[in-house]
Amino acid sequence: NPLKTNTFGTGELILAALDMGVRRVVLGIGGSATTDAGTGLAAALGWRFLDAAGQQFIPTGETLVTIAQVLPPENQAILEAVSIEVACDVANPLFGSDGAAFVYGPQKGATPEAVIWLNAGLWHVANIVHEQLGLDLAGVPGAGAAGGAGFGATAFLSATLRPGVDLVLETAGFDAHLASADLVMTGEGKLDKQTLQGKLLAGICRRAGRVGVPVVAICGTLELEPTQIQTLGLLAAFSILNHPQSLEEAVAGAYQDVVWATFNAMRLLSRP
Repeated sequence: NPLKTNTFGTGELILAALDMGVRRVVLGIGGSATTDAGTGLAAALGWRFLDAAGQQFIPTGETLVTIAQVLPPENQAILEAVSIEVACDVANPLFGSDGAAFVYGPQKGATPEAVIWLNAGLWHVANIVHEQLGLDLAGVPGAGAAGGAGFGATAFLSATLRPGVDLVLETAGFDAHLASADLVMTGEGKLDKQTLQGKLLAGICRRAGRVGVPVVAICGTLELEPTQIQTLGLLAAFSILNHPQSLEEAVAGAYQDVVWATFNAMRLLSRP
């Protein structure tokens, strides 16, 4: 229930890393069960949220609308000493028809009534942050990611939002490995129109294409048309599903099906 959840636990994880001496944090956001504009993770790191009576509380999606004052941590040195980069694969703003509540709220179990309430809360937080902190970040692409965690990370942690695909590939040293590669094999559970919108596989194809290394994808469900596969930059895409089956059967046989699909792809590509 996104009305009741928050990102406080994520903030605790960041705090634990800082206590261990970490000075660079790469935070991957998305797929959360929260819609709290990142206020929970901020609270875990010392930010204080007060209601109209001056009482401090840890916000949830439901209580965002009751925030009356936002105060920075009493000890800001801990945040000033760390660099936080946020990996984000969507460009949604914080609120509105394309925002966190309307687009992702229903995926998290929000009813139509809850979606409206959550959207109002996100709008309220954006205004509070604008008025009290002088930051206008609600429209930044990715602010609405993970229930507004993109907004909270930038507003409260001075984080930098970056396309997740670029950040992941750079962190993994992908280009250095690519320099000596003849072929890249990758995959996703499902190749569909979302894959064309900047997911990891699209980034892999983009980088491999620059140096002329072919990319082959192995996937569960293949919904892309041949022209879309070409547009993405793939040499070919293979589904591991080889006969009509239920989800339970697909999960149970996934390992062997990946082996067979990979074998067939490599046999074709290994021909002189």
